[in-house]
Amino acid sequence: MVWIGSKDFAVRRGEELPLALLEAPCAFREPGIEALDRARRRWRLAFSSPSLAGLWAASSAGLGITIRTTLGLPPQLAVLGRSNALPKLPDIALSLYTAKASPTPAVARLREILLDELAAATL
Repeated sequence: MVWIGSKDFAVRRGEELPLALLEAPCAFREPGIEALDRARRRWRLAFSSPSLAGLWAASSAGLGITIRTTLGLPPQLAVLGRSNALPKLPDIALSLYTAKASPTPAVARLREILLDELAAATL
């Protein structure tokens, strides 16, 4: 997990951190809030959306920062570094399940494509 926001995002120490998050339940939401609370970093929910497209749009417009992985990161957004005094986020597990022990050739091929794309994106 990483903090993501507009390329020019900056917040001063002591200011509330505006968050743009997906509606609950979301695998990124609670770990991010918990990391901020542990770091005693003030935050506020500035934007909530049921869709990833809405989240990217809000973050691009500078309404807040979000928590995601770098997979599919739009070019107008950036991973935010330590310069914004953001706490470290935990890793997130990714699981891929198939309904059958011996999937059909199409399902097996889709699994291969997904795994290849994931491996390429994390290099």
